[in-house]
Formats: sequence, C-alpha cells, structure tokens
Amino acid sequence: MDVDSGNMKLILERFPEQIEAALDLGKSIKVKGSIKQVIIAGLGGSAAAAEILKVYLSREKLQITIHRDYLLPEFADEATLVFASSYSGDSEETLSCYRSAMRKGCKIIGISSGGKLQEYCKRDKVPFVLLPSGLPQRLGTGYMFFPILTILQDSGIIKDRSKDIRQMLAYLKENDFQEPAKKIVQNIGKKVPIIYSSLRFWPIAMKWKIDINENAKIAAFYNIYPEFNHNELNAYTNKTIDAHILILKDDEEIDRIDRRMRVTSGIFKKRGFTVTEVSINGNNYLTKLFSGVMLGLWVSYYLALALGIDPTPVPIIKELKDALR
Repeated sequence: MDVDSGNMKLILERFPEQIEAALDLGKSIKVKGSIKQVIIAGLGGSAAAAEILKVYLSREKLQITIHRDYLLPEFADEATLVFASSYSGDSEETLSCYRSAMRKGCKIIGISSGGKLQEYCKRDKVPFVLLPSGLPQRLGTGYMFFPILTILQDSGIIKDRSKDIRQMLAYLKENDFQEPAKKIVQNIGKKVPIIYSSLRFWPIAMKWKIDINENAKIAAFYNIYPEFNHNELNAYTNKTIDAHILILKDDEEIDRIDRRMRVTSGIFKKRGFTVTEVSINGNNYLTKLFSGVMLGLWVSYYLALALGIDPTPVPIIKELKDALR
C-alpha cells in the first residue's frame, strides 16, 4: 500500500530545484545603513534553516542570533536587522517578534508564503520575501535559507558566496542520496535513532532528529561531540533503550574529535548497541551542510515507509495548534 499521500518523494527529488528557485527570491532587497547584528526570528523549519546558516557563516564577523520566542531580546535596536521568518506566516511567536521589532525601530524583512506576516509587511511597507506555498515547512529548508543568504550577500553584509553555491548545486544534482538512505534505514530497523555529530554539523544532526520525528513519527534524539562525552555517555552504562547510533562524520574534523568518534563507537558496540558511521561529503562546507540535509530527509522518508507511516501529515501538531487557538 502506498502511504505517501502527499507525494513527498517528488518534493525531495526536486530539492535542488527548490534551491535554484530560492536563490532568486529576495534579489530585489538590499539593506542600507549600518548593521551590527542579525536576528532571525522563527521556529521549527525556519529556525532549523537559520541554525544551518549561522554555522555556515561562523567565520564572518557578524553576530547572528536565532530567536525562538515571543519578544525580541533587549539588545535589539536600530542597528539590528531582523528576519521575521515563518513559512505559514501565522506563527504567533514570529508575529510577536515582528511587532517587537517595529517598536524597537529595527530594520525588518519578512519571509513567508503568506498569512498575517505578509499582511503586516504590506501594511507597514516592510520588505517581504514571498515563498511558494503548499510545502510541509520541514521540506522548505532551501526557501528558508537562501533568501536570507542572498540578501546578506547582496547588501554587502557578508562576503560573496556564489562559488560555494554553484559547487553545491552541481554536487546535489550529480549524487544519489536515496540508496545510501535506504541502507541507513535498514540499519535502524525499528530501533530509536540517536544522532551524534561535531559542532560543524550539529544543525544537521538536529535536522535529522526533527525530520525523523515529523516524517516517521517516532522518537529520535541528537547531541554533539565533545559535550555529550561529559554527561550523556553515562546513559549507555545500562541498555535501557533499544537504540541505533548514527554518527555524522566529516573528513575535516579535528584529530581529537575524530578520535572521540572512533572511541565512542567502540564503547557503544561493546555495550550491545548498533552503530552506523555516516560520512557527510561535499566539495565545500555549504555542500556538506546541504548534502547532509538531503540525506537526512531521505532517511526520514524511507524510515516512514518502512514503518508503514504516511510521512506528510502531522496530526498531533495540528491538535496542539487547535487547542492553543
């Protein structure tokens, strides 16, 4: 029986096309004046894309804050650029941040597929990026990521990243992610996935966890090296959970992190846990980040199918939103 009611497979196959389309969004927007910091206000898929952007730009001399709450931080002021990001345009926390940014006199750019956020921006004559509608938010990472990158780049706030982007698109189009994802799913079986990575890939580990939660509708967890070695590793003293460990690896990890990954892998196996070491590949850091996103999406998709779960609907989240109205 086909359980993919929303044809998620087609959406994932077109992911590189989404990125290409996203690169044209926001091209008309250029921020003027001095910017000392950027705040990206958003939750869920918006925040996940923002965290990937933050690690990608970690070598830039730009303070980026990801804000997952209602009112903006106290430090937001006239020299702050606020991206109010909500795929639906109706996330109440993001709308609250928009109003807070208006009161503080921040520079604001709205990003959504419509909703109240679009209405607010039109009313207040605030620059706005209109995203294509109809996607589950977690599948719109390209739409949530690249307009912000483009605006920052075109406004001269960060260095030009065109070469990275061209190399990334070529890599995503040339490489197969489905077959590796199927093998990872076979290794996971019906166990609880626990994803570990270094700080280089921590938003990707988080994204894998989120996508497995929402698509396969099962528990999944993530943590980072070396932090979890100082606390969470103790949880493997006794086998209280039937888990499969996924270690996201990069060939550019520093030696000490690489050693920690190899040693902890042995510790997991010694205590009866199964482990898959996943190499995240690419011709630059941006490519690695988005090849990691793509692989994780395919893993969550095929894991859902293997469990007989329709990956698209998220009924419990709808139940929560309905109850909060």
